[in-house]
Amino acid sequence: MIMAAAWRRGQLGKRVLIAFKTTHIDRAGETGSLVLRHGAVVAVDALGRAVVVTGEGEYLRCPLSKLYLAPAGGRFPRSPGHRARPDYVAAEELVRDFHSGTRPAVAKWLGKQSAIALCRAKAHG
Repeated sequence: MIMAAAWRRGQLGKRVLIAFKTTHIDRAGETGSLVLRHGAVVAVDALGRAVVVTGEGEYLRCPLSKLYLAPAGGRFPRSPGHRARPDYVAAEELVRDFHSGTRPAVAKWLGKQSAIALCRAKAHG
């Protein structure tokens, strides 16, 4: 318990890159978007989620278990002509299926390889 608390405190100030992938399924077909948000961990809440604040002042929450160490030497897109070197990466996927009566929206945090791939995909897309 003490080690877990120390680990959580050690996350404060760490740089995080979070990818948000949204897919919409409707009569017109499937469309989607991918957005990256850069920020820093400012707190860990009672539910074990990192509270990340972006440079734009957005407050985002991510389960600590879904924050993955960024690849060594990994560089990710930040803005045109600029690259970021986050300490951690994460990715959340939201699928909105307007045809589904039972589960019209499903959100899930992705695994490490998927998170890294989405963060890198933005550089090429």
